[in-house]
Amino acid sequence: MQKKLSTGYDYINAKELSELLGVSIKTIYGKVYNRQIPYYKPGGKTLMFKMSEIQEWIKSGRHSTIEELKEII
Repeated sequence: MQKKLSTGYDYINAKELSELLGVSIKTIYGKVYNRQIPYYKPGGKTLMFKMSEIQEWIKSGRHSTIEELKEII
């Protein structure tokens, strides 16, 4: 079930996600525990993350630039 990011598959594991985001694996587990990040746990064992959902999760934390805010006003 585990698939590698470098091969273009849809799912990555916690270690690969921590490397991708530049955070510790402990931070990833903390976000999972607090349900701050979407995840899968097939068979109740290995944590897996769907890349498209991670991309959306990252985008959801985006802040507008001052220029974008000025355009809204």
